[in-house]
Amino acid sequence: MAIRAGTNLLSMFGARSLASNSQGLATSVERLSSGLRINRAKDDAAGLGISEKIKSQVTALNQGIRNANDAISMVQTAEGSLSEVSTILQRMKELSVQNRNDSLSTKQRKAISDELVSLKSEINAIADRTTFNHLSLLKNAIGPPRLSDEVVGVANGVDSLRPGSVLANGLKVTEVGVDTAEIGRYELTVGSPGTPISVSSHVTAKSDPTEGRIPNPAPPQFTNNDFENSGSVTTSTALVQVNGPAGATTTVTVQSIPGWDVYLQQVKLGTTEIGGFVSPSVTNNPGTIPPNGDENTPGSATYSAGFASTVTAAAEGVSAVLNSNMTTAVGYDVVHGPYLISTGTVDLQAGDEISFKWRANYVSDDFDVYGYLLNTSDGSTIELLKATGTRTSDVVPGTVNGTFATADPVTVLAGQEGNYKFVFVSGTYDKSGFRGAGAQMVIDDVNVTFAARAGETQVYTGGTTTAAKLTVSGEWEAGDEILYSVKGDTSTVTTLTYVVTAENFTKNNDGSGGAIDPDSDLARQNIAQSIADQYGDLTTSSPTSSAASGIVTFAGASVTITAEQLNRPLLQRDVTFSQADLAAGNKLTLSVGGRDYSVITSQGMTASSVAGIFEEKLSKDYPGSISVSDETLTFQPGSQTSDAEISLTVQTPSQFQAAASFASYVDNPSDVAQADRRIVINDRDLIPGRELAVSIGSPGTATTYRVRVGTGDTSSTVAERLEALIDDNMGSAIGPSSGSTVVSNVITINAATGFGMSNISLGLREVVDYQASGTTSQVSPRARDDTARTLTISQADVIDGAIFSVSIGEKEYAVQIDSSDTADTVAKRLVSLLQVDYPNDDTGTRIALDANRISFTGTALLGLDDIGLAVVKPENANALTLSMLDDYGNRVSSQTIAIDGGVAAGDTAEAFFSDYGVSLKLQNIDQSVFDASAAFSSTKLSAAMEVKNFSDAGIFQIGSNVRDSTGLPALGDIRITGRNSSGLSYAPAFDKLYEAITAVGLDSIGPTDSDIDEKLEVAIDEVSTEVARLRSQMGAYINSLQFGISGLGNSVIELQAAQSNIADADYAAEMSRMVRQQIGQSSAAAMLAQANQLPNVILSLIS
Repeated sequence: MAIRAGTNLLSMFGARSLASNSQGLATSVERLSSGLRINRAKDDAAGLGISEKIKSQVTALNQGIRNANDAISMVQTAEGSLSEVSTILQRMKELSVQNRNDSLSTKQRKAISDELVSLKSEINAIADRTTFNHLSLLKNAIGPPRLSDEVVGVANGVDSLRPGSVLANGLKVTEVGVDTAEIGRYELTVGSPGTPISVSSHVTAKSDPTEGRIPNPAPPQFTNNDFENSGSVTTSTALVQVNGPAGATTTVTVQSIPGWDVYLQQVKLGTTEIGGFVSPSVTNNPGTIPPNGDENTPGSATYSAGFASTVTAAAEGVSAVLNSNMTTAVGYDVVHGPYLISTGTVDLQAGDEISFKWRANYVSDDFDVYGYLLNTSDGSTIELLKATGTRTSDVVPGTVNGTFATADPVTVLAGQEGNYKFVFVSGTYDKSGFRGAGAQMVIDDVNVTFAARAGETQVYTGGTTTAAKLTVSGEWEAGDEILYSVKGDTSTVTTLTYVVTAENFTKNNDGSGGAIDPDSDLARQNIAQSIADQYGDLTTSSPTSSAASGIVTFAGASVTITAEQLNRPLLQRDVTFSQADLAAGNKLTLSVGGRDYSVITSQGMTASSVAGIFEEKLSKDYPGSISVSDETLTFQPGSQTSDAEISLTVQTPSQFQAAASFASYVDNPSDVAQADRRIVINDRDLIPGRELAVSIGSPGTATTYRVRVGTGDTSSTVAERLEALIDDNMGSAIGPSSGSTVVSNVITINAATGFGMSNISLGLREVVDYQASGTTSQVSPRARDDTARTLTISQADVIDGAIFSVSIGEKEYAVQIDSSDTADTVAKRLVSLLQVDYPNDDTGTRIALDANRISFTGTALLGLDDIGLAVVKPENANALTLSMLDDYGNRVSSQTIAIDGGVAAGDTAEAFFSDYGVSLKLQNIDQSVFDASAAFSSTKLSAAMEVKNFSDAGIFQIGSNVRDSTGLPALGDIRITGRNSSGLSYAPAFDKLYEAITAVGLDSIGPTDSDIDEKLEVAIDEVSTEVARLRSQMGAYINSLQFGISGLGNSVIELQAAQSNIADADYAAEMSRMVRQQIGQSSAAAMLAQANQLPNVILSLIS
């Protein structure tokens, strides 16, 4: 081998090998120490890309698992609350069934109603409290808010605020951001909210007196109802029946004051005659030891009475006092007397309410008192008071001894109308049995609150010293008319008409002081004062007039006043029933003002009989407002129903099922083989809509006779119809049973037919579902009053810079007033806007202009409540105001943002309303510099929007991709408020439950209304079904999430394994590689040392 000194190639080879082995060793040490095969990109560039992507996916999936667990926690929170709601609904169901019992008293039914309202409130409270991470779960759908497509306002011809809306003649909305907005309704207004100005302009109507609604002032009270006019008590005697009409007579002392008589005698209830009729038989005091009733005459008795203010607190004034003191005949007796009776009668109608104050206490042993109304025509009575005890507080807890208790008001029901006298009977109960007894009863302030008598004219008459009074009651509007006639000492009758003005609805009754509520005492006082002033200005003769507290008083002799209130005339509504809709089993539902009234038809019903049934049902809620003529049901003109929403639906049965059990039966009364067979129909089986079928004959050839149960049917009517069907087929073999042991609900099959028990069978089936059917019955449309409306613009409202607006329905017509305007020019400019929507054409004139008066003719069909007026002075034209609205469109709160310097043509501006989380981008596409006031002359400067949640209550991300998400179906709003805001399918069920609970509260006086109770039970069942469905939906969602979590976990494991194969170090291979690198490094070092010795060989040769 040649030896060269120039280049030591062997040394270079050794050095390179040493460096390579050292680098490989370092890599092996790095991998073994980190556990990773790829520590930097150069280790495996492709592998690093794959590994990092897998690692990112694993990270996202792990977060997805946490998100899913959060979703489960949230849904479980909501489901837990719904579980409690289910429990509350079960209690509601229990109460609704209990409420069907006619054995309950008024107070007990009121307690049930109160508990239902309390339970409803608790459901609402649960919805309010159920939150997760500050998100409401059961009162609003959660999730990202979005703009609703629903039209919620009309502004500048734009349906709602959204990208593309144009405001103020050139300010265009380019973007609307609501990602963080509060759910609700909003209105965007150009400019700061202006200051409303008191408006003296007004709208009036000239009404047709023949079509008026007449809610009367309260009719006159009966004479001396508070006993204040006691005067001098006169004493006389009267011959009365002691033991009823056929009994003995006796002479008793009678004490009298105006309007009342007191009979100082014993009263044997059920025997003694009072007011010409036998008194009611009342078992008032069973006591712990059965008393001897009114049949015993006491051994000695003293009856007295008085009318004085010393018997009670001075604040009560004069009261009537009835006293008794006696020795009873045998002990434990009840002895009644004396009694107080009104001398005059009072005409009571359905809806009138009676109240009075009373107290009683013992003189010796207990009191036992009774009060009632006596119908002077037929002797029927209405109970007012029935009480027994030692003191009044025994009957009315909390009453301080010696003070009055106010009796529970008694309402006159339909069918109880008539002329009545008041009767109050004092009495005592010998509770101790020691035979000494006595008591005192005190009566005061006997009042009647009269219900409105639509269509009547009230007449007031006064004596020589009595002033006549005209009471202003109810709510009035400008343009309403009050007609009144006054007759003084002479035969002259002064008849005047007062037209209510807009000024009556201002504080000072002259257009100044600011507006007041038309339904306020001050408004009624203003009207009364104006009537008094009008009469005083136009007449100079007696009587004189004055006003106070809404009552006009005409002082003088023999005054007669007739008053009529003509208020917003409305036409009558007719419902005409067609015989074609009355197939047996059909369900007719008449909806009036949101409440349903149903009738199920049966064989033989006619259109007129159905109309009569509906009249009976409706008259309970609308006494005096409903009438029937043949097949037509009429809602009277001007009644509270004539302007209500009325609809009629007809449904036919679509599904049936056999009744699980029934009480009707077939039997053999004599247990003899050949005998009469009886079919007994039980009232318990007569649920409207059910079909009752009787089969008679041999099996396979039997004839079946079917009768459908209708509304109002009884066991007798059903039996009669069945008998008629069977009689048509079998002839005289069958006949209605007769004899003392048979009732009208029994059909007897005569023994001569030879039918055995097996030849006669009875069955019932009931309807489980109905389907809609076409109807030929009709409801007349709700007609607008065709009275003309006149808008008078006052010069006082013509203010420079102000905006004068007229609102009709949801649309507003506005003009900005400048310094050159007058009331006439403002009216002219408004007419030019109004005629776009109310043109004068071939069909007639809709709008006419006369100076400052704009007249809407009858063809415009506008009611007074359709037209609104406003005058506003705008502020800060270069500003935007966003207002949140309530459900009725009223502003709840507002935020204003100024646009400094305006917006130049073509430029954009941004506005962020931080109070609500709403952002806007706007562009000036028109004006040189945006100035809102330039647009005030022709446009409405607002637009509306609604921010809602839609199909999903929440979106939960459970992966790294957009598609790796799941949506929780919307939970919405479970509050029972009557206006459920969720917009979901179950919302009507919750609203129906609200209406049903409200109806039960209104129905808690008097016997139960089965329709109301049925509606309540159905509503509870529907809501329970919806709540159960929501809980099932949540359970299914939780289960799906749990399966999803399991799947995500499996994916994470597999992906981590794949990522490990790529990125993690193989310790066995790396250890082998490291040992090899170590050996190579040692060998390379040794060889390098040897190669570095070669130059020494050359030196040795040279030397």
